[in-house]
Amino acid sequence: MNFLQGQLVFQTNPKYDSIHEHFRNAYDIKYQHLFLLNAVLGHKYNRKVPFSGKGREIRSNFFKPDEQNVLYTILLADETINKDIEKFDEQDMQLPMRKTLEEYAEGGSRPRLYGSGEVPRRDVGAAAVPEGLERIITYKMNTIMDFEKL
Repeated sequence: MNFLQGQLVFQTNPKYDSIHEHFRNAYDIKYQHLFLLNAVLGHKYNRKVPFSGKGREIRSNFFKPDEQNVLYTILLADETINKDIEKFDEQDMQLPMRKTLEEYAEGGSRPRLYGSGEVPRRDVGAAAVPEGLERIITYKMNTIMDFEKL
């Protein structure tokens, strides 16, 4: 399985850049961890949302092996791969798999997932973060950081 081993670049939606920056500055949460959390939430709630534009770039080599395993698991459960592990080595599957993970991350980034139907404006920063989302992310990220200390 070499899909995530190289310099694969994931894109995030630029309209969430201010939210990502808020969590980075306020809680020292790395962008790749927000991407991972959003991809997991998008997959859990079956929300794949296509988008265009280029926001934050996240390189696949930023993910630790256990984090990569989470991304592989999401892909294996998706119809793109359909539990065919050999597709990870197919060059023509690189783009569809990358897009699948980006779409799940976009689906997990959507504020309405946390009870708000509003899409935050780019310029509002921390004020755009619904309170419930902030509590969920800080709890999850603190749990991950505590686990990494073991």
